[in-house]
Amino acid sequence: MDFALSREGLFFAVKTPQGVRLTRDGSFTTNDEGKLITKQGYEVLSEDYMSGGGSISFNTQDNVIEVDKNGQIYTNLPGTLTMGTGSKLFIAQPDNMKELKKEGDNLYAYEDIEQLQNIEQSGAVIQGFVEKSNVNAVKMMTQMIETNRLVGMYQKAMAVQMDDMNNDAINKIAKKA
Repeated sequence: MDFALSREGLFFAVKTPQGVRLTRDGSFTTNDEGKLITKQGYEVLSEDYMSGGGSISFNTQDNVIEVDKNGQIYTNLPGTLTMGTGSKLFIAQPDNMKELKKEGDNLYAYEDIEQLQNIEQSGAVIQGFVEKSNVNAVKMMTQMIETNRLVGMYQKAMAVQMDDMNNDAINKIAKKA
C-alpha cells in the first residue's frame, strides 16, 4: 500500500475535515471499512471524486492489490487468479505550484481545488515505494557542528597571527622613531 510519484508537480488527492488536500506522501493503508486512507486517517480519493464523490475501498477478499503507473488499481477476483479493474487514484497536477500552501502532515491546500482534474496518463505511480527526504538530519547537524568548530578554530588562529603581526609592526616602527 505504499506508492510514490516519480514526477515533480504531481500529487495524490485526499479528503480531510478541512476539505480536499494534496499530498505526495503515498504511505497508505486501509481502515476498518476497507477504505484506502493515509497514515493520519484521511481518505484517499478516486479519479471520479470531483464528479461523483467516489472513494477507494477494498473487500475483505481482496488480498492481491496492484497499481499500474497511471494509478489504476487492480484486485484479484474472489476464487480466481485473475485481476479485475477497480478504482483509480486521483493524481492531480496544479496549474500554479506557487498557490500551494503547506498545512503540515505532508498536506497542501490549493485554492482552485475544484478546478483540478485527474491526470489520466501520468505514468508516474510506483507501487512499493514511498517518497522520503534525501537528507539525514542527525548526520547533517553533526557535520554542521564540526564545520562550526573548524571555523572557530581557524578564526582564532588568524586572530593570533594578526595580533603577532601587528605587535611586530608596532615594535619595528617604535624602534625606528
